[in-house]
Amino acid sequence: DVESRNPLPPFEPIINLNGFRQGTAQLQASLISNVQLGYEVKGFSGRISMIYQGRTFTGLNTVGSLDAFSIGNTRFDLALKQKVTKNLKVYFNWNNITNAAEGSFIGESSRPTSLDYFGFTADLGIQLTLN
Repeated sequence: DVESRNPLPPFEPIINLNGFRQGTAQLQASLISNVQLGYEVKGFSGRISMIYQGRTFTGLNTVGSLDAFSIGNTRFDLALKQKVTKNLKVYFNWNNITNAAEGSFIGESSRPTSLDYFGFTADLGIQLTLN
């Protein structure tokens, strides 16, 4: 219930709380997991990883069905490294292989407010160790 508002900017209303409703903590994902599978032999190492982040509560509304959330997403990354000589290694990293989307919605996922695709990133390089 809004009784009155502050007459000076920023005009914030005075709100009386007459109850609580259950919900998740703000900016806390419902589930986070990270699974990695790696392999190493002689001078080669490789790793593929999967990162899952469930939906995240991002904003409280006066009506629960209008609360804001970010969508859950699953992302895959790959890292490879090969030793060429004692002091020289070649590496390749590929992040967000499947171009997982990031976005938000109001109340339920069928009411999206944004959906963004940032693509993948990749690095190819050499590592030289001087000693």
